[in-house]
Amino acid sequence: MAYFGLSTPVIAKLDTAKNTYSEGLVLSKLIGTNITPQYAEGSLYCDNALGYHEKVFKEGDISLETDSVPLKAGELLFGHTVDDTSTHSEISKTDDTPNYVGYGFIGTERLSDGTQKFIACWLPKCQFVENGEDIKT
Repeated sequence: MAYFGLSTPVIAKLDTAKNTYSEGLVLSKLIGTNITPQYAEGSLYCDNALGYHEKVFKEGDISLETDSVPLKAGELLFGHTVDDTSTHSEISKTDDTPNYVGYGFIGTERLSDGTQKFIACWLPKCQFVENGEDIKT
């Protein structure tokens, strides 16, 4: 199997108390995304042999790259203030708190028999942080 397509990055604000989503939007055109899960695991040996082994999802790192980021995404993802009236600007402060969001996308997979299938991936509770800027001439 080979992955060859990726599209439609979607985010929606998560209300953790009600476990519901609101203010969903498509971010932009998706260039790439990477999901790296981390696990907590442990083993218990009994009578000179492995008795139990447990591997549980702990957390994960997500990175995504889009061709642009809508102003509304700064508000949903990072808690910034968006002036949507005349200046169309984003105001970020040091005390802005990132929101929990759901994040999803669609992937395309080519199977060994030549057929393709679409895979919808939804990560129900994520919290993104802004990365640094890489500006070149």
